[in-house]
Amino acid sequence: MEKNNIEGHTHLNNGSAIAILLIAVLVFSVILYKSDFFKITKVLKQDTITDHKNATYTIDGVVTKLTNGRSVIVTDPVLETSVTTQYVGKEAIGDFDKDGRMDIAFVVRQDTGGSGTFYYLVAALNKESGYVGGEATFLGDRILLESTAVVGEDVVIVKFKDRKPTDDFTVVPSVSKSVALVVATDPLSFGPLENESNVEMDGKGTMIFN
Repeated sequence: MEKNNIEGHTHLNNGSAIAILLIAVLVFSVILYKSDFFKITKVLKQDTITDHKNATYTIDGVVTKLTNGRSVIVTDPVLETSVTTQYVGKEAIGDFDKDGRMDIAFVVRQDTGGSGTFYYLVAALNKESGYVGGEATFLGDRILLESTAVVGEDVVIVKFKDRKPTDDFTVVPSVSKSVALVVATDPLSFGPLENESNVEMDGKGTMIFN
């Protein structure tokens, strides 16, 4: 009889231990679920930039995050001044870092609250983790954009109309210009051509690569 009581208590203790263990596992699972443990994949997916118009660029030393092609950075809350950066377009496609994915260069404009409208060329690398933006290069103030193209593997040519140095900004741009820039990928930026001996102008402001 005493043996049966001992066995009964043993079974009861084992059952209680299992129940406590199951409850502990359940509570631990709930804590993990409410924590960031199961949100890592979701966060990674949210941080993946699948559109170059949502990437981050550096413009005149200022880190600028585009959202749907637009950024507004408040420069003085009291005076209510801000810098607005806007996607313009003129896209050009090329594999700048030679990884088999097509990267992109395009133009943005920036309004700082004054009379100027400043245009910049930017680029974004299409990485596995999403688009990674680089440093912008200034093109001009209140210019008339015409086209952007990639020549070879890493040269971007931007064609636009500008004014003569003696012209006032009220004058409509009429001087054809072409800017040829080499894409550097580490870090991502633009630089001048190292060898311009094979480049000629056609008399209309267009560069010809021999």
